[in-house]
Amino acid sequence: MRRQATFSDPPRAGPPLALLGSEHVEEGSGARLLPDVVTRGSVRIETISFRVGGQSLSQLRRHTTTAKRFGAFWKNVGIDSVLLGDFAPRAEPYRFTLPRQVVPSIVMAKGEYKVRIRYTAANHADALLEMPELLLRIT
Repeated sequence: MRRQATFSDPPRAGPPLALLGSEHVEEGSGARLLPDVVTRGSVRIETISFRVGGQSLSQLRRHTTTAKRFGAFWKNVGIDSVLLGDFAPRAEPYRFTLPRQVVPSIVMAKGEYKVRIRYTAANHADALLEMPELLLRIT
C-alpha cells in the first residue's frame, strides 16, 4: 500500500524552484482573469505559488521582459524585476502576491505582446527557472 505525502513530510530534494501555479485577479472586483487576455485600463494582481527544494534560495527574483509586436518585428517595451525574498525548503508551498499591474488605457496599448519570465537567486549562478514565452493580446 502506497502512502500519500502530506504537508508535514520533510521536503524532498528536487529542483531548487518549482512553480506550482499562478492566479490573476481584477483588483476592484476580485474576479479571476485569464493570463493571456488583458483589457486596457484594468488593474491586475497576480499571486504565484511555488515550492523550494534542496537548499535555501537567497534573494529570489522574478524577471519579466515584455515585447510588443510592431508589424513583423518585436520591440522590448518593458523590463521588470521583483525581489521575492529569501526562502528555505519546506513541504508546504509558498504564496507570493506580486505588485499590482496597471494596464494602460490608451489606444496605443492595444496589440500583441510576448512576455518572458525567469527566476534567479543570488546563491545560484544560473537561472532557476525560465518559463515558456507567453503570447497575450491587449484589447
